[in-house]
Amino acid sequence: MVQDSYIKNDYVAIIASADDVESVEELVEMVKGGQRPAHSGLYRFELESDTPELVTLVGRGYFFENDWSSDHTVSWIGPESEVRDAQA
Repeated sequence: MVQDSYIKNDYVAIIASADDVESVEELVEMVKGGQRPAHSGLYRFELESDTPELVTLVGRGYFFENDWSSDHTVSWIGPESEVRDAQA
């Protein structure tokens, strides 16, 4: 019998207007500090995969589903553990 080799991980997809933040680093630091830009979205999701491309596709799906565009925005998608204090 083959055991399930996927690991369930918690991820966060964060997006903000480029008018509010200048870089990905600034966005991540704000979220780590418990703050969010005025015009931003934060989406948590679980994924049973460790494939970075799949994580990115799911995160972008949340952005587009919530009417965000890649134009004039700053975004970050990654493990929730990297921004542990993230508030949805």
